[in-house]
Amino acid sequence: MVTVRTILAAIRLSLSQMRIDHADSDSAAEKLAKGQIDALFFVGGAPVPLVRELLQGGRAVLVPIAGATRTKLLKTGYALTAATIPAGVYPNTGNVQTVGVRAVLIVNDSLPDSVAYGVVRALFNPANHATLAGSHRSAQAIQIDSASRVLPAPLHLGAARFYKEVGKLSKAPPAKSGKP
Repeated sequence: MVTVRTILAAIRLSLSQMRIDHADSDSAAEKLAKGQIDALFFVGGAPVPLVRELLQGGRAVLVPIAGATRTKLLKTGYALTAATIPAGVYPNTGNVQTVGVRAVLIVNDSLPDSVAYGVVRALFNPANHATLAGSHRSAQAIQIDSASRVLPAPLHLGAARFYKEVGKLSKAPPAKSGKP
C-alpha cells in the first residue's frame, strides 16, 4: 500500500478520491476482467501470469509510469528504481516504462549471525548466480553492488559482516544481531 500511496501522490491523486478494494491479486484481476473495478496495482517481477492473462484477453492494458511522473517518484527517497518491462514480455506490448521496488530478504532477528552470513554469501556466490538469475527473469536484478543500499530496515549483523568483507559496506549500519 505504501507504493500505491507514493505513486498516487506523484500524480496528485489521494485515496479519498477513489473507492478502494483490498481484494487479493487473483480476485482483483477477475474483477478487472469483469469491469467491476477500473484499475489494479500489482507489484511483482514480470512476467506475471495474471497480468499476461488479462492482456491476452484484451481485458486490460498496462499504464506506463514515465516522464515527469517517474522522475518525481525516483526523487521521493522511497526505494523505487527506474524500470522497463521489455517489449514482448507481455502480449502485444512494446517497452513499458515504469518503476520497480527492490526485493528484500527478511529474516527473524533471532536467526544466528552465522546463518544470516552464510545465506547472503551463498546468494552472491558466483557459482550460484546462474541458478539465481535463471529462477525468474526479475532475479537477474539481484546484484551485490546495490543489495545493501537504501534498505527499509536494519541489516542483520551476519549480513552486514558479509557486505563489509566484500567491500560493499563502507561503514557499519545500524544492525540487528541474532544469536551467535
